Amino acid sequence: MLKYLNRQIVLGLILLILVVPVATLIKPSKAEASSYNPSALCTDGAFINVNTIDYAGVQYWLSQRGSYLANYSVGGYTAAQLIYNASRAYGINPIVIFATLQKEQGLIVGTYSKGFDQTRFDWAMGYGYTDSGPLPQYAGFATQIDYGTWQLRQNFNTWAQNGSVWNVGKSMSIDGQTITFANRCTSSLYRYTPHLHGNYLFWYYYNAWSGEGYFNAALVAQGPYSGPGVYGTALLPGQPFTVWASFQNTGNTTWTFDDTITPVHLGTWAPADRSSAFLRGQNLRGYMIQDTVAPGEVGTFVYDFVAPGQAGNYCERFRLVAEYVGRIGQEISWNYTVSKAQAGSQLAAQNISQGPAGGPASYGVPLAGGQSATISVAALNTGRQTWFRDGANATYLGSYEPRDRGSMFTGGQNLRGRLNQGAVYPGQIGTFDIPITGPLQAGDFVEHYRLVMNGVAWFGPDFSWLLQVR
Repeated sequence: MLKYLNRQIVLGLILLILVVPVATLIKPSKAEASSYNPSALCTDGAFINVNTIDYAGVQYWLSQRGSYLANYSVGGYTAAQLIYNASRAYGINPIVIFATLQKEQGLIVGTYSKGFDQTRFDWAMGYGYTDSGPLPQYAGFATQIDYGTWQLRQNFNTWAQNGSVWNVGKSMSIDGQTITFANRCTSSLYRYTPHLHGNYLFWYYYNAWSGEGYFNAALVAQGPYSGPGVYGTALLPGQPFTVWASFQNTGNTTWTFDDTITPVHLGTWAPADRSSAFLRGQNLRGYMIQDTVAPGEVGTFVYDFVAPGQAGNYCERFRLVAEYVGRIGQEISWNYTVSKAQAGSQLAAQNISQGPAGGPASYGVPLAGGQSATISVAALNTGRQTWFRDGANATYLGSYEPRDRGSMFTGGQNLRGRLNQGAVYPGQIGTFDIPITGPLQAGDFVEHYRLVMNGVAWFGPDFSWLLQVR
């Protein structure tokens, strides 16, 4: 891949044309015709806005449109990497590059975008294919992306304001029509391709793909959607609740709920995309409840939280993220206090199933003295507190009648069955296993167990087994 270095002006004025016709003339609709101005094809700020999409967005863009470029690589670089690197190196909007690839060779959408064609890829940006013929030293996809993007920026920086005929405000006859360059990006595009139709194609795709788009947001309000958790009301470990935040779309691009066009979500922040204890240790997005939010409208984003098991004070920070673009708007935060687990109705369980998890152990299947087996319980968390495998509020299956008694099936010890899952949230099922060994004394024995949250309370139904030793 070529290194990104400042170039000398290549062979003076290079006039670039299409290698082969990309498509038949696109006839603008009435609405398009009213907005199309051949003397003002774009705005300068958008033309050099490298933050319209990030690297993942470049790859996503190609994939979503079914372009062959999505899976194309050369010289150890994917097409997406080449496009993104050139955009950053020369300060050109990636959508400018997309629109150039499309208007020159149709490589983004349409018939020519679905497969490989050597000529089209060799002259992907039309760079160096002059009115006098092609300059072979500029053939090759990587070279085209590099030089083509550089030339667009060189035109923008130098030729649009250096006293030449391409300067902003100057007029030129192009294909029999007088064009007055309204700004630097328009000058850059005509110097790159001095033809009306080629620049109309650029304008068409550049605008269809929101090249002028930008994202921004302003906080309108935030709060708890339901349940306690903010403004001085303490949470209990494992308590579920919902929060919301509303933002006004202060950009010029419509936000969407899904991932098909311009998705905007609420994401964890400080640092970006961190895992959150309130999202069960995951990096999850808060989704917009509206399908779309147009510029000027307000969108509301919702998160379903679950209080962590560890008591303490928490500050949770979030920020809007325009996927494949970046973070937008201001940071928002919620402050929470999680109290220690409490006894009472917050802890509850329902017996889903119980039995031997391995070997004979119950209900008429006898054990021999010294024979090992495992008994098991599956319980539904019907309370409001999360059960955890570890930590200060860990939940166990403990011997009962009396509590924490030693059992002859566990060598006379008080052996608790640990939770198999790391956490069991309200509405989920947790399982517990206890290894046992048949005592040397024969007989019929009833073993009782209940759930216990360590240091808090015993709860749930009695789990009992009739164990026979023969």
